[in-house]
Amino acid sequence: MSLERANFGDMILARRKASGMTQDELSKKVGLSRAQIANVEGGRSDIPLKTLNRFTEALKCAPRDLLPG
Repeated sequence: MSLERANFGDMILARRKASGMTQDELSKKVGLSRAQIANVEGGRSDIPLKTLNRFTEALKCAPRDLLPG
């Protein structure tokens, strides 16, 4: 697992929890399975860049809020 992947997952997790959403709710909003959301949050999986927009819409934030660095 890369540091960047872990940081991205941590940011998704923090935003999701701050929004009061479950992994299941977020998965439905972004069109990924709950298992895929868990893998992203756990730093075990990346998402395609085009999916980043769906995360920002669902979590009501800017892309830079989810990207490390």
